Amino acid sequence: MFAMKKALLTASLITLFTTQGFSEEAKQRIAVVNFDECIISSEYGKKEQEAFDSVKNQLASAIEEREGQLQELAQKFNDSDYMDGLSPEGAAEMQSQYQALSEEYGRFQNQYMQVMNQAQMRLLQKMHDYVNGAAEKVARKESYDLILNSQAAFFSGEKTNITNLVINEMNLDYEKNGAKDSMSSEIASSK
Repeated sequence: MFAMKKALLTASLITLFTTQGFSEEAKQRIAVVNFDECIISSEYGKKEQEAFDSVKNQLASAIEEREGQLQELAQKFNDSDYMDGLSPEGAAEMQSQYQALSEEYGRFQNQYMQVMNQAQMRLLQKMHDYVNGAAEKVARKESYDLILNSQAAFFSGEKTNITNLVINEMNLDYEKNGAKDSMSSEIASSK
């Protein structure tokens, strides 16, 4: 629903800017920025993606550890010689252990999905803020009246693409401010 409202707003803005008249004085400068490219190519984007991958790897290793323990117990259950050697109480205890581990594994998977969704949303919000700030600076410097996310436009000519200018502005800001407000520094300070 948010995307649809955003698309309608974008279409309204474009209509407003293009229907004001066609005289030279009324022409508006419009540009587009590829948001995905800003994430991939900017220093902020690289740092945020690195932090995201770090969180992802930590959680994945915890899940893999539980999965390995479950597989080990499952192999014991499938080994008839091993099972025959256990007392009924030992087999019941192993069954109970397997069930508890299965539940814990399920909780870890759910937590993994929740944390990854939250981390991804935080990454996208931070990157939106970085791109927005850089786009505003470029708009002021280069006298643009409107800068859109290229994904919101059905078509844009290559002349309107200012992604590299925005990435350069983001990188200048990164050099000045470092990554002090990146997700990776938030993660490090929360440990």
